[in-house]
Amino acid sequence: MPELTTAKYLQDVQIEEAPNPLSPEITPVAPQNEVKRPGALAWLCTILGGLGLLSAMLTLPALLLSPTEFDTSQIQGEQAEVMLLVAENSMAISNQFRFFNIALSGAHLIVAGGLLIGGLMTLSRSKVGSQILVWSCVLAIGFEVTRFLLQGLQSYLQLNGVKDAMVTSTAVTTQMASNLETGIMIGLIVSLGFGFLFAAGKCFVYYLATDKLQRPEVQAGLG
Repeated sequence: MPELTTAKYLQDVQIEEAPNPLSPEITPVAPQNEVKRPGALAWLCTILGGLGLLSAMLTLPALLLSPTEFDTSQIQGEQAEVMLLVAENSMAISNQFRFFNIALSGAHLIVAGGLLIGGLMTLSRSKVGSQILVWSCVLAIGFEVTRFLLQGLQSYLQLNGVKDAMVTSTAVTTQMASNLETGIMIGLIVSLGFGFLFAAGKCFVYYLATDKLQRPEVQAGLG
């Protein structure tokens, strides 16, 4: 009796698990990548490109037309000696960095134009525009790093020149020079800190945009 019961149970299981020949065979469909839009990053890069282009168009002519000599006739009064030393030092440093600042503004014009044009084309679902935007973002990261280092060095040299002028001037006391030196160093640190955060924030946006635009699900939605 136990053997018959076991055989009957196995027969019932086989009948239940046997496939129905009349039911259609269902073939599993492989999941496809979801098509995504460029999103807010493309808009943000486009806006940054437009603002950068406007800034470069205003800065470049100002650098080209800026004087290379300082007019000393405008300096008068008790602090004339200090102001003259500061002005001469600032003008000398500006002349040293003149070529680099002009080249940097020209590069800014090109990079910002690429961000603006590439961003607008990407928002119009252009695959070529996305490639332009990707390369513009890569160049923009290099530009931001270079500009931060160059402007930081220039600011340090100018403020150091102000400190030297204060120390060597007979019109400034030792205590006043010490206080001014402390204030200049604090101002330099704050200025470089804000500049670093601003440049790092933009570089982070450009990195995210470069990464997203190269994803297959985004490229699939571009023509």
